[in-house]
Amino acid sequence: MTFNILLLTTFFVVSAVVATYSQRGAICQDFTIPLTVTSKNYVYNATEFSSDYDVVDFTTLSSSVNSSDFFRPISAQPVKQVYDVEVFATYCYPSSKNRKNTVILATHGIGTDGRYWNSPYRPEKYSFVDYTVSNGYSVFYYDRVGTGQSTKLSGYVIQLSMQVEILKQLAQLVRSGKYTKPNKPQSLVVAGFSFGSFITNTLVATNPALVDGAIFTGLGFATGVGSFIEAYNPRLASQASPHFSGLDSGYLTWVDLFAQINTYYKQPNYEAAAVEFTEETKAPFPVLEVLSLQYGLGFDPDISNFTGPTLVLTGEYDFFACAGYCPSRLEPSLALLGAKQLEVAIHPVSGHSINFNKNATGAYNVMVDFLGGHGF
Repeated sequence: MTFNILLLTTFFVVSAVVATYSQRGAICQDFTIPLTVTSKNYVYNATEFSSDYDVVDFTTLSSSVNSSDFFRPISAQPVKQVYDVEVFATYCYPSSKNRKNTVILATHGIGTDGRYWNSPYRPEKYSFVDYTVSNGYSVFYYDRVGTGQSTKLSGYVIQLSMQVEILKQLAQLVRSGKYTKPNKPQSLVVAGFSFGSFITNTLVATNPALVDGAIFTGLGFATGVGSFIEAYNPRLASQASPHFSGLDSGYLTWVDLFAQINTYYKQPNYEAAAVEFTEETKAPFPVLEVLSLQYGLGFDPDISNFTGPTLVLTGEYDFFACAGYCPSRLEPSLALLGAKQLEVAIHPVSGHSINFNKNATGAYNVMVDFLGGHGF
């Protein structure tokens, strides 16, 4: 499958390369944003992978019952680290005058890049950006460091604490209006998917005054991380695909299309061609991101100091959030959030990857109703 977008103009602004183009009722701008990221990170202190045999052994150990009692491949305490990175980001806003003064800052999960929010494949069915822009909202989304067109640091370095600091800086920039011209937003709503929801959750917990509302999709605390690592059955990304040949051995990817279906989808609520698209465009993931979840490294779920509204939207058959079935398990697990204004929605028949399930637009409608219902 080939997807082309016509670039109308290309120019330079300060240190960011910008492309501006029209897209289905939206005006979009692409940026390369330089950041200096200072965060307290854990150090990978085990032997680096040299083959898939090592990765399989890692999977066995990390998925074992009480694995943290005997398997801890990271340092006991975090250390301060500083990295210069470039983040590839896109800002889309309505081309019509029907424009609200709210920007949604969206963070994708593991195994994807920014296209999770703006699918070029059948956008009328799967593009979150198209749907929300058509309802008057603007969206700022980006490739997390380690994915897409953003900087690729070592897979033994990138982790949740670093991604939270990046999101914090992006939130500050979006609020300032520097990358949302011609409009400076009055309200900022942060949205996440899967690992992106863990990043977003931690940002809201540690910087509650920075945002006005929060949407967490694919989030739940009713299952262990080890089970999804085992379901991924990961392999060295550099050996799995020539697209990933330049990455170090700290980058992994799930073994095949059916491992992705096992963890992200539920039959019959997915289109085979859509899943094939997500497999063709999948992003490898750093092993320390997986370990961030496994050991809760830098993760803070407690948003009790956040006074804004929060929506948790999770698929009925979400394997990651609820071990495969959410109706009886999701809400009790969300007590960890301590949210003051919490709304919970379970999306029917959907798996983990809500944006590429057949009824994705139904989920987008829940999010838009949530925003409108709270005055955004």
